[in-house]
Amino acid sequence: MWRSVSRDKSIYHFKSKYLYMIHNIIMSMRLLKFYKIKHINFRQSYIKHKWTQLNVTKNILTKNLYGL
Repeated sequence: MWRSVSRDKSIYHFKSKYLYMIHNIIMSMRLLKFYKIKHINFRQSYIKHKWTQLNVTKNILTKNLYGL
């Protein structure tokens, strides 16, 4: 009787450990995905920002050139 109970407990423990591991993996993957998306969006916005800066400087330079 005690043996069976302990065995059930160990099986339950193993299962919970396994499920916890799977859960952790899934959550970490989700987080990675989320951070990746955020990072990509940030990079795109940063590149856009740089491009706008470039265009602004170009416009200023061309205006100055045409002004002269």
